[in-house]
Amino acid sequence: MLLNCPPLVEKDENGKVSLAEEARIYLTPDSPLFMGGFIDFINKNKDAFQPDAFSIQMREDEPHRPMFAEDKIFNRQMIAAMNAKSIGPASVWANNIDLSGYTHFLDIGGGSGVFSKNLLNVHPHMKATVFELPYILK
Repeated sequence: MLLNCPPLVEKDENGKVSLAEEARIYLTPDSPLFMGGFIDFINKNKDAFQPDAFSIQMREDEPHRPMFAEDKIFNRQMIAAMNAKSIGPASVWANNIDLSGYTHFLDIGGGSGVFSKNLLNVHPHMKATVFELPYILK
């Protein structure tokens, strides 16, 4: 199978190399679709994403609470990563669904609330409630 993707870099007429427009959308920090949080998280947690290591160790005293729940730095990085990964779809989905007959959106496991924020930008008549686990919000 041959995949074709846009180039990440381009050269101008003077030979200067810079990010291509398609890459700038996702790889420059001032872009609303910046993927840096997700890329950083993957790089800092490579071992967790190995196929044979992708299991979450749970606490014995609280079976619903993973061991990493106490790691505030990891949690912040995870929320930033999930936000970065979700911002593209979140910026599009609300424009493609007719929600005119609805007044409230319930976002369960909503993390940073990126889907709710984008929904409210498109449908200001609605209200949103984001539910997330307490250790994620700390």
